[in-house]
Amino acid sequence: MALDTQKEMIVFLIDLHVHTMSSAHAYSSVYENIMIAKQKKLKLIAITDHGPKLDDSPHR
Repeated sequence: MALDTQKEMIVFLIDLHVHTMSSAHAYSSVYENIMIAKQKKLKLIAITDHGPKLDDSPHR
């Protein structure tokens, strides 16, 4: 019995570093980021806004 060694690769386009206007150096809303991701056919985005300890944080 021969083993099938051929594997199928599945590729997803993703962006794991997206900021919204909650970070001082970004200009897009969550909605705008989602719409751009859809246009680019991304399967996943990660919103990585700055946390409370950073100078440009919206949480101060």
